[in-house]
Amino acid sequence: MEPFRILVVDDNPQVRGDYEQWLKEFGFDPLVAASIGEARHKLSTELIHLAIIDVRLNAEDENNTEGLELCREMDPFIPRIILTGYTDDWKIVRAALRVDPSLSRQRLADAFLVKEVDDPEQRLQEINRILVAEYEIVPNKRFAVLTSGGDAPGMNAALWSIVRTAMKHDIEVIGVKEGYSGLIRNLMQKLKWNSVSDIMTESGTILLSARSKKFFEKENRKVAVANIIKKNITGLIVIGGDGSMNGARALASEVAEVRGRQLGTIAIPGTIDNDLHGTDMSLGAASAANAMIDLVRQMVKPAQALRMVFVVEVMGALSGFLALQAAIGTGADAVIIPEELVVSSTHDQSWKENVDIEATRINLDHCLDRIDQNFALSFAAGKRYGFVIQAEGLDRCTRPLLKKTSQRLNAEYSEQMLKEKFNAWPATLRPEVRLQRLGYTVRGVLPSRFDVWLGATLGKAAVENLIQGATNLMVGWSERDGVVTTDFEDAVTMSNRSPSSIWADRKGWHTLWELQETLTDPLPRIT
Repeated sequence: MEPFRILVVDDNPQVRGDYEQWLKEFGFDPLVAASIGEARHKLSTELIHLAIIDVRLNAEDENNTEGLELCREMDPFIPRIILTGYTDDWKIVRAALRVDPSLSRQRLADAFLVKEVDDPEQRLQEINRILVAEYEIVPNKRFAVLTSGGDAPGMNAALWSIVRTAMKHDIEVIGVKEGYSGLIRNLMQKLKWNSVSDIMTESGTILLSARSKKFFEKENRKVAVANIIKKNITGLIVIGGDGSMNGARALASEVAEVRGRQLGTIAIPGTIDNDLHGTDMSLGAASAANAMIDLVRQMVKPAQALRMVFVVEVMGALSGFLALQAAIGTGADAVIIPEELVVSSTHDQSWKENVDIEATRINLDHCLDRIDQNFALSFAAGKRYGFVIQAEGLDRCTRPLLKKTSQRLNAEYSEQMLKEKFNAWPATLRPEVRLQRLGYTVRGVLPSRFDVWLGATLGKAAVENLIQGATNLMVGWSERDGVVTTDFEDAVTMSNRSPSSIWADRKGWHTLWELQETLTDPLPRIT
């Protein structure tokens, strides 16, 4: 374990020398500065654990209080002790120790020592008291972590793993609240061993999350860059989707421009949509799928009692993964996903502007015709209820290009079309059709065993990759290979292709689709 690094700021060379020698004798690693400028430089380039600062950094000026100014501007994570040679200067004492609402920490200083009555034993007691209160380890590096975009079950498990793994390697972890917005607003806190003790099985994220448009303006990012440099943060772990990776990539580049050395960046895929290239599963997807399955199962008895067919719209952004999972997990009669229906003339990142609405509508109509025919066979054989699971992605893929007067290809469209088709049935077989949306309730469930395990596994891998010097990488999980890494550029580019292109790479999804189709395709009656 490395010794605590203590910065002594005093314009008197005798005081600096005495403190330097004394601190070495007690096993500390001392640094000294004679001026506020020299102190600022050391604070920006070194990870300082404690600062001892003289009030007056110009002894010839009795009114000089540059030491207090330095205390005020220092990062609040660095504890500080104020020195003075004036025993009767109670204004300084009050200024140093009072509660100051303008500061991130409650006080301008953590202790106050008078040079003329300086007792080495008392000095050592004060230093040890502050260090024990402030640190659980002697940190040799400082990493930050944030959760960005939509929350997902398993994010807290990842935070738990990140903090515990980092501390095992003598690395301090700073939690950034409210995503990238928190980097701009300096909403940061130290995450300690016990502060994450009970969070691994909780839903959501203790750091909160946000989608920050301000962060993608360079002027606002300059503030975030300054906050990172001021805190001597050398690594950043982001838990989120492709937008989070874009943010980390931009931040790393701009930190390097200012500081002259890179900010290591690692991403953990955290989204219930499971729509990121480079991982078979993202945090939260398994838990959300389980929640959807449970909710649909609770609808079975009402559907049976009231002879209803439910069109259930599920979350998933532009991906049909959750719809597939919910369909096979509930024995649903049909599933509607964008990967099978959306038609676009391009398949790269410009596909959204080139969706063929009419061709897509025709595909959906054909799909609904097939669903109607299958239900007709099933109801003729005695079935009295049913479920159609529709991914919200079909609507989200097409809605931006529709005119205001156009009919959206959403779950209401499927509900209305099925009602019209069922009206042609004999009245004795005709079911009611109802629409049910499964929204944010599935995002807020407790994480499944798999998501707790996945969060812990990827959190550990993220820290270890940063320690090894990796950067601009997403850590993901492969059923075949275990933990895998993907470059940000590949992860973002490949995740923003057309649904049909993504579908071609997801062989496991094909298996789910074929299984669901096989098991729900009704047999014709023998006549």
